[in-house]
Amino acid sequence: MTVVWDLRNQKPLTSFSDSNRRKCSVLQWNPDMSTQLIVASDDDSSPSLRVWDVRKTISPVREFVGHSKGVIAMSWCPYDSSFLLTCSKDNRTICWDTVSGEIISELPASANWNFDLHWYRKIPGVIAASSFDGKIGIYNLEFSGIYAAGDAVGAPARQRAPVPKWLKCSTGASFGFGGKLVSFHPVAPTQGAQASTSEVHVHNLVIEQSLVSRSAEFEDAILNGDKSSLRALCEKKSQESLSDEERETWGFLMIMFEDGDFVRTKLLAHLGFEPPQAPPASSPDELSQTLADTLNLDHATITDYADAQFLTDNGDDFFNNPQPSEASLAEDLVSTNGQQTEQEMSGDVVPSDPSIDKSIQHALVVGDYKGAVNQCLSANRIADALVIAHAGGSALWESTRNHYLKNSISPYLKVVSAMVGNDLMSFVSTWPLSSWKETLALLCTFAQKEEWHVLCDTLASRLLNIGDTLAATLCYICAGNIDKAVEIWSRTLKSEDGGKIYVDLLQDLMEKTITLALATGHKRFSSSLSKLVENYAELLASQGLLKTAMEYLKLLGSDEHSNELAILRDRIACSILSFFPYLCLTFRCCLHVNEVFIYLNLVY
Repeated sequence: MTVVWDLRNQKPLTSFSDSNRRKCSVLQWNPDMSTQLIVASDDDSSPSLRVWDVRKTISPVREFVGHSKGVIAMSWCPYDSSFLLTCSKDNRTICWDTVSGEIISELPASANWNFDLHWYRKIPGVIAASSFDGKIGIYNLEFSGIYAAGDAVGAPARQRAPVPKWLKCSTGASFGFGGKLVSFHPVAPTQGAQASTSEVHVHNLVIEQSLVSRSAEFEDAILNGDKSSLRALCEKKSQESLSDEERETWGFLMIMFEDGDFVRTKLLAHLGFEPPQAPPASSPDELSQTLADTLNLDHATITDYADAQFLTDNGDDFFNNPQPSEASLAEDLVSTNGQQTEQEMSGDVVPSDPSIDKSIQHALVVGDYKGAVNQCLSANRIADALVIAHAGGSALWESTRNHYLKNSISPYLKVVSAMVGNDLMSFVSTWPLSSWKETLALLCTFAQKEEWHVLCDTLASRLLNIGDTLAATLCYICAGNIDKAVEIWSRTLKSEDGGKIYVDLLQDLMEKTITLALATGHKRFSSSLSKLVENYAELLASQGLLKTAMEYLKLLGSDEHSNELAILRDRIACSILSFFPYLCLTFRCCLHVNEVFIYLNLVY
């Protein structure tokens, strides 16, 4: 029999006993329910534990069955009354769930029985057990097994243990993937509820507002892919740019969206060179009128004067005063001009070596044009050599012309040499970089379509080697080399250029990168560029822009460049498919609110 005493009045308050009237070996009061206690016996024939309520002692409230021999000791957890430790003569130490009556954990068996158990007061979940072999074992309840001794290896696991009170938090929050914030807090229990309830909420969390707004604006601008809208976007970005470099870059990007060969015409104008305008075709009547106006000829006056002269009879004057005829006047004029010209030539012409003149003349007489040209070149008579070579055929003319251009020191003749010799690569490789705009203008005018990209890329490489990054970037834009252009742009990410933070610099970089990719039709990215797009997509996903982030990842194609990219792609895809239907839901749960919260944090 078990008797409960009233110590103030020093008399029994109540008593109870079970049906088989077994003796009580150990007793523990419930730390949360002042009217309940648990009683156990060391009798091997009745090893169960029974929970009694002193207000109703007719029968026990609950009975725990698990030991095969008598119970020696027990200890109720002071932090959570749902945990109860017992040890018995069957060498088992069991942790019970007093709410469900199930075994939730079992300590490892020792060489001899445990006869005393205690919970550590300072660290919840730590247990001390004393055994008859003279040893004290220290255990942590969190690392103990969930199978009872004697269970088969393939036996199903017992019911999951409830979360201990010392691990529960009344309020908490955690960040999730896709710009989500999961939070939970307690709510007032409903009438008749035995346990407290909590609510779990999932919130959209946006930290970088400027990134979200700029990304949405840029996405709307490039949505249709129309060239006119893209040119308008580049023009707007150029006007909004704070630096000359950005303004020039967006200006070149705008030109890249022009139609066909009109790109080069616009590029020439942007570089400050105006192409020649074809003169308008004039009609024959307009030409005649222009000639008449220029000469100021009055045909009517001349005709009238001639008629009046011959209608008048002035024969006496004619014979008495004879005048020189027009023919004799013309002869005298030619004779005078000839003498004057001969005097002028004799005064200006430098005397030449008669032997050289004779040898050149001899070569011409026999038709040896090549020999005559060589004689002229040896005597440094370049003009004579060119004239004679023109009469000697196209091959002799080209060789003589190339010899002249090669030895010429005039800068503009170097341009002529590149044009007539169709050797633009040598010109690009040797022309001074201080005149890179003239070089690019020459390429716009004379470069063939198939060599345009190579020539621009060569010029950009030379400019990059001397540190002129702006000019190199512009030439890389013309060449359509998106990887090199992005490599130069990426250097601004390492420093806060113009007082901008990393997020704004990355947004600027991606806008220029995607714009250049649309202008060139570039569809294959290098590993470094793919990593940059991956970082940008991850940043967008962290602000909740999952669909936009996935669109950027689609630009990289199906070939995975890294495991991180594959993981990011899968996380975004799973979040888009499974998370959006639950954005506005409120989760209600009882007792296991932390388990639901941890589950949400792991999944999302």
